[in-house]
Amino acid sequence: MQGIDGVNKFLRRFWTLFYDDAGKIQLSDAEPSKDEDKIINACIKKVNEDIEKLSLNTCVSSFMICVNELKKIQSVNKEVLRKLNILLAPFAPYITEHIWRDVFKETTSIHALPEGETSRFPVADESKLVADNFDYPICINGKKRAILSVAIHTDNMTLESLAVNHEDIAKWLDTPIKKVIIIPQKMINIVI
Repeated sequence: MQGIDGVNKFLRRFWTLFYDDAGKIQLSDAEPSKDEDKIINACIKKVNEDIEKLSLNTCVSSFMICVNELKKIQSVNKEVLRKLNILLAPFAPYITEHIWRDVFKETTSIHALPEGETSRFPVADESKLVADNFDYPICINGKKRAILSVAIHTDNMTLESLAVNHEDIAKWLDTPIKKVIIIPQKMINIVI
């Protein structure tokens, strides 16, 4: 019975993405933000991969992560939530069917394809999953001392300057620097 309670809580949380406390629909027609795009496309990718492997438990886990992240950023984007509703439909047919008709005002079933359409199931847009920033560990003589978060395409000269002048690194640089080793999208090592 405890497993049923967990699923019930998840479905109630999913429901609150579409409806406010008074039961009114609360969706926005705005363009999805980068965060929203990244969250939904990560879920779509994971669910599609897991369905292929018949790992249905991890699909449910991906839905839970997606719903929690969308709740955290208070997403009410209609396009994002429509994709999520379609993605969840094979796993929770009744609630998704209700939302499909009530929120999105569709007259056909979420499970029936309109004539001429071969698939409605969402496909991940890989370009939305590319990270904008990278967290470089800054090491001194191989020992991690700080983390530097920068844009992913920052050049090596800028990385070196930012690393050497990082506030947490300055206290370790009481001797001259012999060299700075930068391994792109891996780490920065300052040799003293």
